[in-house]
Amino acid sequence: MFTQSSQSIIYGRHLDVAQRMLDFDFLSGRAPSVAGIVDRTLRTTSFAKLFFGSDEIRIPLYPSIAHIPKDADIDTFLNFASFRSATSVTLEALISEKFKTLVIVAE
Repeated sequence: MFTQSSQSIIYGRHLDVAQRMLDFDFLSGRAPSVAGIVDRTLRTTSFAKLFFGSDEIRIPLYPSIAHIPKDADIDTFLNFASFRSATSVTLEALISEKFKTLVIVAE
């Protein structure tokens, strides 16, 4: 299901989750697996600065799933939406056909 080259999108502005994933990636000797974060409070795409080892890297913050580039090589969607919106976010991710694997971590 997951490979050395798996790339993920995190739904919800969970920078702590993204940082922990990047720490694991660095310690495992693999490239960063976090390709972006969907933050519905944004109006346009921006960036978050996180660490990969001692290097600071920029991770894209997208205002919606639709803003993720069509040619992005992303296979995993991590849904951290709230209980009330987890179903609609999951459906939106399925309909987008951008992801091979969906992981739902709802309340």
